[in-house]
Amino acid sequence: MFPSLFTTWICFADNGNKRSMINKYQYLRPVFPDLDVGMVSRWLSICTKTHLAECNHSEPTNFQNVFPGLLVLQFIDLEQKCIIETTTIPRYATLSYVWGLIPHFRLTNTNKQDMLAPGSIQRVWRLIPRSIRDAIELVHRLEIRYLWVDAICLVQDDEEDKQRGIDIMDEVYERSWLTIIAVCGHDANAGLPGLHDLSREMSRTTVEVKRGTSLGIVTDMVKLLERSVYYSRAWT
Repeated sequence: MFPSLFTTWICFADNGNKRSMINKYQYLRPVFPDLDVGMVSRWLSICTKTHLAECNHSEPTNFQNVFPGLLVLQFIDLEQKCIIETTTIPRYATLSYVWGLIPHFRLTNTNKQDMLAPGSIQRVWRLIPRSIRDAIELVHRLEIRYLWVDAICLVQDDEEDKQRGIDIMDEVYERSWLTIIAVCGHDANAGLPGLHDLSREMSRTTVEVKRGTSLGIVTDMVKLLERSVYYSRAWT
């Protein structure tokens, strides 16, 4: 097999009878209705243990060197349930998603001080789009304290603050421990399939060719992304 030359190829498949077998990530496996958060956590652990030196996390983390021109970095703090401002670089996750045309809660000069108060995220919870709410829940379950989301971590009616954030957005994503990509759907209410009951169906893309041996077709991730609204975005 030469995956780098083809967009699809045939691969052996895990029988999927036991969740414990999922760590055999070199095989295809069924897509279960519920997201296995433990598996995601194991992926992060493997990443940390095997190639941390290749990531920017191992480089000096002077704030101004990493984010030139940025005064502070704003995150959703899942412990205090509010927005925080910092000039340090903590372990954090990012969300990349499609805004769409739905009413969308945003950080503004008007609500910024309120959003810096502990518990503020809970007070505006119903106003936050589902994709962001799901990302907050997933990051919490992965035991990562901070999440960066553009709409809530850049002051949207402050052109200077927003431009400073846009200028270093590549570094924000590159420095994150995990980037959650909400590919499904047409707007920020699409959510993250598998995080809640009935949000994702069981999917098998394999055929048993003989007893105990199954094969399936693997499609290159880029080809799958090309079919989504997300792929039409201007960045990340």
